[in-house]
Amino acid sequence: YQSQYQSQSQSQYRNNSHCNKPSPPPIRLQSLLSTAFAPSSIPPLASPSSSSSLLPSPNSSHPTNPPHPLLHSSRRLLTKSTSWIYQALPILAPSSYGAGLFHQLHALSLRRIQTLRRHPLTLLLHFAASLVMALAVGAIYYDTGYDTAGIQCRFGALFFILLFLALLPLSSLPLWRDEALLLKRERAAGVYGSAAYFLSVLLFDVLPLRAAPPVLFSLFSYGLIGLRPGLEPWTRNLQTLVLSSVTFASLNMAIGAAMEDVAAANMAASLTVLGSSLLGGFLLSRSHMPLFAKMGATISPFRYAFEALVLTEFEGATGFRFTAFHPPGLSPDQIPHIDVTGDEVLQTFGFELGAWGSDVQKLVLIGAVLMAATYLLIRRSGGPGVGGGN
Repeated sequence: YQSQYQSQSQSQYRNNSHCNKPSPPPIRLQSLLSTAFAPSSIPPLASPSSSSSLLPSPNSSHPTNPPHPLLHSSRRLLTKSTSWIYQALPILAPSSYGAGLFHQLHALSLRRIQTLRRHPLTLLLHFAASLVMALAVGAIYYDTGYDTAGIQCRFGALFFILLFLALLPLSSLPLWRDEALLLKRERAAGVYGSAAYFLSVLLFDVLPLRAAPPVLFSLFSYGLIGLRPGLEPWTRNLQTLVLSSVTFASLNMAIGAAMEDVAAANMAASLTVLGSSLLGGFLLSRSHMPLFAKMGATISPFRYAFEALVLTEFEGATGFRFTAFHPPGLSPDQIPHIDVTGDEVLQTFGFELGAWGSDVQKLVLIGAVLMAATYLLIRRSGGPGVGGGN
């Protein structure tokens, strides 16, 4: 019985041996991307020594067709042109990831566009919050005057707008943690590099979520508040708001990339924004700051953004007045007052005249440093290094 069982087992194994074939090796994502994104490579021309192996054998039934001279020269010209393009623009050349930076960025951008189309709630919430707050601020500070109360309202409205745009980018904190596992897996598989991933985040997080809300806010609130009329003051105001929003978004992204715990990152970013607003020049007069506060204000993006906003509003303007205490019910002409210019208002509160350009440059510098720090933190988080076009 035992011998009969062994013979049956051996025969059954021989019959089923065709089912135990080894599984094919897995296809790497690198090969898929290199096939999908890399430019069509032209095979090199065969050398004279190896050309005989490419010719059909004498016993072959297929006739020998020599390559056409025009086709031969076209292939050589296309090969040289491709090499020249890659030498002139190394960013387009295939890298160790199987595709150049441009092709990696294109693929990641398409994926982020699909993500925004499938999950538009975050984008809609940013736009809705900006629109609602712009209308609310415009209604609260509607038609601000030029007396002492009007000057205070102008300072308060600009400060609140800037504070709102500084707190809005707190949604960037969990950005890296949500995609950390996906980034490490795809980068370790050689799909793309850190540079392409970081640029795609800047294009589809900073531009739509950080640059668009200030534009929407300024369009609806600037005229309602009654800020300085004219195209140039409005353009400067909008430019300052966009730069400040992008700078605070860079700050939050750097904090989110440096800290693994989202709750701790949220607390650190909130405290940083509040501390920066304290040194902005509205809650604490610039002329009465202690020495350590002045040193901290030199690295505060809120200080440069708020100073640029108030310089745009008051510098070179006229028609303001400091009013004294008066009983209610008096007409504006009967109220004791002193006529002042916008420059005198700025000097009273300790702001530096003619510093709008330097304030904007410092905002750009702070934002660039924070973005560079964020990129280095993402690159250090693991995976292959970034070299060449990656």
